[in-house]
Amino acid sequence: MSIIETIGGYEIKSELGRGGMGVVYKGWDKKLEREVAIKVVENVDTQTADQLTLTSHQELVARFQTEAKAIAKLSHPNIVNIFDFGVENDRNYMVMEFLKGRDLSQLLKFNSPLSIELVVKSVIQVCAALDYAHTTGIIHRDIKPANILLLDNGIVKLMDFGIARIQEAKSQLTQAGTILGSVLYISPEQLISAQKVDKRADIYSLGVSIYELLTGQFPYDGDNVASIISKIMRSDPEVPSFHNPKITEELDDIIMKAIAKDPDHRYQRASELADDLNEFLFKLKGGVPSPMGMTSAGSSGGSVGSKTTFSKVIEFSLIDGVDKINLYSLIYRIAQTWQVENIGNKPILEALYGNETLSQAVVVSNKVILLSYKGLLMAAVSDDPDEVGSKAYEETANITRVDIKSCIPNESQQEFLIVMASILGNGIQIGKHVGCNSNDLENLMEKAKQEIFTGHIEVSDVTEIRYKGFIDGREIFNLVSPNKTPLPSLKAGKMDIDVFEAKFKLLGPSLRRALIDTTIELVNKTHGSSASFKQLSMQKNNKIMSEFIEEAVRNTDLATLVSNDRVFNIGKKAIKYSEVIEGFAAAELMKWVVKDLLIKVARSNKFQSIRNAFAWIWNLKTIKLAQQIKLNTGAKINFDMISYNDSEKLSVVSRYSSQGNVSELHNFIEDVIKLKKGVNNADIKAAIYISGNDFFPEVLKYYDKITKKESLFAFSSPKAFIPSGGFYLFMIKEDQDGVYKLVLPEVF
Repeated sequence: MSIIETIGGYEIKSELGRGGMGVVYKGWDKKLEREVAIKVVENVDTQTADQLTLTSHQELVARFQTEAKAIAKLSHPNIVNIFDFGVENDRNYMVMEFLKGRDLSQLLKFNSPLSIELVVKSVIQVCAALDYAHTTGIIHRDIKPANILLLDNGIVKLMDFGIARIQEAKSQLTQAGTILGSVLYISPEQLISAQKVDKRADIYSLGVSIYELLTGQFPYDGDNVASIISKIMRSDPEVPSFHNPKITEELDDIIMKAIAKDPDHRYQRASELADDLNEFLFKLKGGVPSPMGMTSAGSSGGSVGSKTTFSKVIEFSLIDGVDKINLYSLIYRIAQTWQVENIGNKPILEALYGNETLSQAVVVSNKVILLSYKGLLMAAVSDDPDEVGSKAYEETANITRVDIKSCIPNESQQEFLIVMASILGNGIQIGKHVGCNSNDLENLMEKAKQEIFTGHIEVSDVTEIRYKGFIDGREIFNLVSPNKTPLPSLKAGKMDIDVFEAKFKLLGPSLRRALIDTTIELVNKTHGSSASFKQLSMQKNNKIMSEFIEEAVRNTDLATLVSNDRVFNIGKKAIKYSEVIEGFAAAELMKWVVKDLLIKVARSNKFQSIRNAFAWIWNLKTIKLAQQIKLNTGAKINFDMISYNDSEKLSVVSRYSSQGNVSELHNFIEDVIKLKKGVNNADIKAAIYISGNDFFPEVLKYYDKITKKESLFAFSSPKAFIPSGGFYLFMIKEDQDGVYKLVLPEVF
């Protein structure tokens, strides 16, 4: 077979597969700039081919043309679309939509049997496709799992109309006695006379498919074709529950009716089968309305799991035994349904910031996904190890061979990224409900709608976890994952529901850039005789009274200033860039220092003895985040925060610890001493060392060893002074909820 690069004006990118109908390629439509699938029937050499080969090729071309004509007559969301058809250099080709998904036979190979809910939801969509095709006069005649494609976004597509019979066309493709289709799925009447079959033959084949998908077995099986045909014509199959005890009697009855030998005893329309399956699904979900209703012929079909109350909800499901069960796989399910551009081995930062207004999911070597909204990196998730946030982003440094794909959502789905980031840890939990039933969930869904909620609701039961995404109270997607580790407290038929409000957070380079561009100013809200930090700074410390401090705190605000205060619209809500920055850890720390810690100092019964150690707080004026300081020697030192006083002197520095060990603390102290000696305007009064974990005992011992009282008099100061540097050292812990605690010195 010769290699082709173009056909019919379409570029050939790669080969997707081969089969009895020819070769399927991944192609590119240059005119409309979209990916397509191109099915090609290769030509044969009429000079050298024998008569049998020529006849077979002629039949193949005829079937190929039949498929093109059949699909061209159909326009339905659950049937593969055809864009073009033609002949070039004796090659017949058909151009169809490019679909990302897996057919049900592929899923069955890895996970047999499939889950009842997945199969029922998928078959309901196939029924919608068949009912529509039948009303237009087309019978498929080759229904089987291999021809049912489950897309990554949950939509099911019916494929391969190669032996379809167009009733008014009087096709001569099927001669008397010739059996087309896969014999294991073929109806008894089709075995007798393929010319006399009607739409009920498709219903029979679909019933056999359901049987196989739910049991991993065929209703009729044998060692050879003759044996199978004999059983199809004469034997009664075991009920499906014989092979799979999870199948209920009601579902048994539905399947057995679909595969009845007498066509008159079967469902007479695919819509009737769908109605019974919808009713079964209603009961299976505990009386909750079916997430996917049967659509009438010609109407728009829904995706697996889309809710009737929100017509545009999309479901993305992971399948145990087929997919890796983690957050990476769920996020990837959404991202790969968007426009995908292969960037190759460009630097990651170039992919992220080449277009600073672009919203995208950047897939790095199929190991890490970075979520960027309007050019700002918000969240990250890695596949192995299974991490989110900064730990996932750090995994990009361990990737030796970089291959990048940019997944770009259309404009209507750009805000999906905000909710996806909420699932990856950006969300703030605002509700927790334990031991709920389906009515409780419906009430919460209605409340989310009324309160114009943006975020996600996490629903966990003993079998699965659902992540329901919302924008302005409208459900936009439903991510479904098997629950591999259900909590022991979860009971059958009950669910735990957690509600998370979406928050705009930054990560990696975007976070660092925002921090560097940020200035926090302490401003006085009042004028005149009211106490203020400036007034406190002008007095001697031993003259300052605690009540003056409390009044000054009440009169002081922290204003966040940025060079470009952009506005982001998340649904109907407008968020300023400065508002995002106010939630940063460093900014929150300074709010705590100025508002909470200082009030605690003022109200302490040790106020007189600890006052001097905390005087640096009311001397603060300007705070800068994530700064690199250049020493007089040319060396550079990084701090997470630096502060200047009214005299524009560098007075306070802080650093977040990753491990909180003795070595890191020692290095921090040495850096502060270098800074104080190596910068002309440095007059360091305090150094703050922060950890997100408990400090190790050896760290506390080290602190006790290196700190002294500033004066020999016990009442003058706490034991927190570093004599070699001339500054106070403060050890602060930040817990998982962002709550700060002064660990050392022990003054309260």
